Amino acid sequence: MKKNLITVLMSSFLLTISCDEKDVILSDTSSSYPESIILVPSSAREVESHSFRVAYSEGANRYEAFAKEVAKKMKSKDFRKFLKKEASKNFDGDNDILVKNIASNFLNIETLLDETPKLNFGFNELIKNWDTDKNSILVATRINLGVDSKALIAYDLNGKMYEIDSKVEPNQPVLVIGYNERVEFDKDGKIKVINFKTPNIISNSNKKILSCSSPYRVGSAKYERLKGMNFADLSTYEYWYDFKPEIRFRMYSPVASSNFSTIGLIVENFYNPNRGSVNNTWWDFDAPLFIWATPGYSTTMLYEFTEIDDYGKVTTTTIGLSASFGVGSNNSAGTPNITQSITPTIGFSFTKKGADMVIGRIPYGMLDCPPNSDDSYQFNAGTSGFYFKAGY
Repeated sequence: MKKNLITVLMSSFLLTISCDEKDVILSDTSSSYPESIILVPSSAREVESHSFRVAYSEGANRYEAFAKEVAKKMKSKDFRKFLKKEASKNFDGDNDILVKNIASNFLNIETLLDETPKLNFGFNELIKNWDTDKNSILVATRINLGVDSKALIAYDLNGKMYEIDSKVEPNQPVLVIGYNERVEFDKDGKIKVINFKTPNIISNSNKKILSCSSPYRVGSAKYERLKGMNFADLSTYEYWYDFKPEIRFRMYSPVASSNFSTIGLIVENFYNPNRGSVNNTWWDFDAPLFIWATPGYSTTMLYEFTEIDDYGKVTTTTIGLSASFGVGSNNSAGTPNITQSITPTIGFSFTKKGADMVIGRIPYGMLDCPPNSDDSYQFNAGTSGFYFKAGY
């Protein structure tokens, strides 16, 4: 077996593993291994082999082998510090390390990167509490994990296997080998990161309760604003092992230039709140969207929320719109002059990747008050419930 030696961070020790007849050689960062405490989440259990709770598709064994060897490297304090430092840079808005960016730490990893160019090390929010001097963490893999799998396979630095519950948020930091959902590569191979919006966060003391009576918004040319989001159970849309949600907000309107016979995209924003900020609690913020008095705008908009997962086959879907749209013009004060009410008979087409989840779409009228008593709008019910606030 041919080995190529590289030196990383004064490395003097090499670990070699067999990976489907391809060797992955990890260069370690220290030749001495002081004892460390292994942080095992309460939602994990040690196992000898896969149980019925685990469902991976073909090809996952290569990534399991990689996870096992990355876990062995947790013996090195220098390696643990390196991981935390890189992940804490939040280069894409989350605690991620694109493996492509640290590929020099690994030998013969090209096969995995060719197969999964967006191969990623991701960490849950508890990485901030990781004492890398004293503690090592489990390394799991979600590559080729079935959507109905009840657990992920993980390893510790001694090579012991664990199953971590896929539905329960771990109470310890965990490294998960997976896909990066936030980057693209341009034609030159350069990394492009989603441009997430960072809205102005509203503290409890500065929250304003809307006082709404219909007709609403008449006599004002102020910005319409998105003011908050709340998932009843975030794991319905984004499991913990995919970490922060990537929420795409789109706003559409009938287009005046086509005599309101087509639907056009007016606003597209991306948001990535911490899981704890939006999971069964209100993430309150202030994000200006548009001005109703803009010439050519309809007095009804179509709002769409999607949790995007950047993998899977791209498909185009056409749906029918049954909502009535008030169209016409608004004067400079924002007072509507509704000349007609239309119900588009055209189809509304949109593209999505296979793993994207459309949370919901709702016609949003200029003159309408929010339907819920807390001035919110709602998609779905039960654990699938998603709520948002909007207004002045």
